[in-house]
Amino acid sequence: MSRRGPLALVSTAEMRELEQGSVNCGVSLEQLMDNAGLAIARAVHQLNSGPGKVLVLVGPGNNGGDGLVCAEHLRSWGWTVFIHLAPARERDRERFPVLERVDPGPIPAERVDVVVDALLGTGNTRPLEGAIASALDETRARHAAALVVAVDLPSGVNGDSGAADPRTLPARLTVTLGLAKTGLYLYPAHELAGEIRVADIGIPRSLTQGVHTWLGDASVARAGLPARPADSHKGTYGKLLVVAGSASYCGAPYLAGLAAARVGAGLLRLALPESAHRVVASKFTEGTFTALPETSAGWLAAAALPRLRELLDGGFDCLLAGPGLGQDPETSQVLDHILLGGLDLPGRVVLDADALNNLARHPDWHARLPRGCVLTPHPAELGRLAALPIEQVIANRFELAREKAREWGQVIVAKGANTIIAAPDGRAVIDPGANPLLATAGTGDVLAGTIAGLLTQGIDAWAGAVAGTYVASTAARRLIPQYGRSGMIASDLHAQLPLALKSISS
Repeated sequence: MSRRGPLALVSTAEMRELEQGSVNCGVSLEQLMDNAGLAIARAVHQLNSGPGKVLVLVGPGNNGGDGLVCAEHLRSWGWTVFIHLAPARERDRERFPVLERVDPGPIPAERVDVVVDALLGTGNTRPLEGAIASALDETRARHAAALVVAVDLPSGVNGDSGAADPRTLPARLTVTLGLAKTGLYLYPAHELAGEIRVADIGIPRSLTQGVHTWLGDASVARAGLPARPADSHKGTYGKLLVVAGSASYCGAPYLAGLAAARVGAGLLRLALPESAHRVVASKFTEGTFTALPETSAGWLAAAALPRLRELLDGGFDCLLAGPGLGQDPETSQVLDHILLGGLDLPGRVVLDADALNNLARHPDWHARLPRGCVLTPHPAELGRLAALPIEQVIANRFELAREKAREWGQVIVAKGANTIIAAPDGRAVIDPGANPLLATAGTGDVLAGTIAGLLTQGIDAWAGAVAGTYVASTAARRLIPQYGRSGMIASDLHAQLPLALKSISS
């Protein structure tokens, strides 16, 4: 399916609305099914490079109907077709003429080249059981070497959350119908789906104009990158204030600050507890610094507040607060005053790590924090902010991010595989950057600094969050040939950030 612009994503409920809208526009469900079956058959034929033997697993609903239309086309193109109905039930033979030519039967023992998984589509949210579970188990046991093509979703995958039943057959190819489903780009579904191909089934383009969720790509990120005119100077690209660090976490402000510089922020001031200042200033020669009073244990002290108030009056374009600050009572007191005390903050604010953990101590934080900030929580932090157990966050991360972005009036960067960026107006992007190299300490600090560095240059919170997330994930992706799946450290990303920017901009 050819497309213009980024890949649009929909929830299962949104897909049902689009299908009903198509019917209202004169495109029948039968025509949608015929288009879907033909697209699946073409994909199977291409995948196998011509006719072979195919087993079509047919479920009870429309997904099974798509499979039967596919089977009819493959039979007419010379394929040997086996059909298994799960559960066994009479289907409309006039509607599906392949059933007059191919008798449905049990899972064959004879080797097949391709298995078409047309058992369940987007409507299923329950654990797999009964005839469908048996069909998947038998297929796995007898046809482990066959190429699996999933219709719309691998059976057992939740089209919204990406959760998957243990019995789900991993697919080589998923032909998703009409528009791609959000769950296909979340884990574990993304690994189970194999290659994902979107099939045009005849939904009028006019109906898709209201879709407001996309898969992140270079075109999406590029729209959020600041211009870099030749006659610019450091003042052109803004001033960033970073409030971060402690004796225990000296690396966090360094990782965040250098990331901001690497993506083009003009002037950086790092406000750090004294012990962290001594370490960071020796490594980050391009920054400017304010050493702040600290407690005997090296945490930001309450005595730092007057100096921070002065800094906040200093004309900064962006504030990044949180990396490595900790949750000492005196530090919490400072953050409460800065973030929830009604101070005039810079026009752009990024809150990460312990800034979020300290906010979560206040049940009413979202009513007191200025709107329009960028929050960058990992699942545990998002759970604290929302007062939800982490299991509930992980099970419904996409919808939760969208819901809370609207409720709180903030841009949320919900970190994870894959990271979700959600705006208060309902827009959302799934960044396809899941990468085991990022599963190491400090990469979240680099991401926060990357976003803050872009915001400092004048772009808005949503655009900076989307672009910064994609820039950081692209930087990590560039290191896969060098490191494989492990061994990268967070500071390795710094040198890759401008190269990622260059590749996205070109």
